[in-house]
Amino acid sequence: MDGAMRNMLLIFFATLFAAMAGAQTAPGFPISVISNLGVLYASTNKTVTPGIVLPQQDLANAPVFYLPSGALTNGTYTMIMIDQDVLQNNARTTFLHWFQPNLVASPGGPLVVQPNAANASTAPGAPYITPSPPAGSGFHNYNFVLFAQTQNFTVPALYASIDPPVDGSARIGFNITDFVAQSGLGSPVAANYMRVINATGTALTSTANASPTANTSLTSTPSVTSTPSNGAGGRTYDGLRVFYLSELTASAGIFIVCLWMA
Repeated sequence: MDGAMRNMLLIFFATLFAAMAGAQTAPGFPISVISNLGVLYASTNKTVTPGIVLPQQDLANAPVFYLPSGALTNGTYTMIMIDQDVLQNNARTTFLHWFQPNLVASPGGPLVVQPNAANASTAPGAPYITPSPPAGSGFHNYNFVLFAQTQNFTVPALYASIDPPVDGSARIGFNITDFVAQSGLGSPVAANYMRVINATGTALTSTANASPTANTSLTSTPSVTSTPSNGAGGRTYDGLRVFYLSELTASAGIFIVCLWMA
């Protein structure tokens, strides 16, 4: 391999490596954030790390959030949770699982709702809906994005139906970039995401915050019976190999070293 070609490949894979290492939202999600949002399902002691696969039965109760280091501890924030892999007419679309404004940092603890916070909004938000991907729909990516809540933030009329009372259909096809632009939300501060698959064929019901339930698929797909098992290099669900982001970035790094030595 000549020097020019090697340098071009090094630049390409170094850029890919950096992007993968810094990604806090799932591939294909329209918002990219560098800072990691702390997400903890406290009732089951499950911590979300980017791309982790979590069992749906551990996600029934809403998680709590922690600001990344360097974020303003006296700011007001809005959190949006989206499933980007809902099936509708044989195509993927989005589903709003949670919209929570008026979040503030608590001393030494997670973010909490404070209706009287600076820049507080009168919007009640949309209650948490438990991740419950239907059997056969494969992995669903669930993104958590935390935004700075600005003084002029308001829920646009086009999205008024996401506020309670609301049924699941009102949350399908939620366009987060359009919502952010129209609502006056500030920049994304931090994010995280997890992957969930229905390994039992049974949809869960949610009891958190008296929230509704949603079987987030509007069309049938070929059945996939999946039994999770751990192993080196990711997890296997009946032959479907899942690699964590950290493993992919490590592979990219090894490839760069090999190119350099070539």
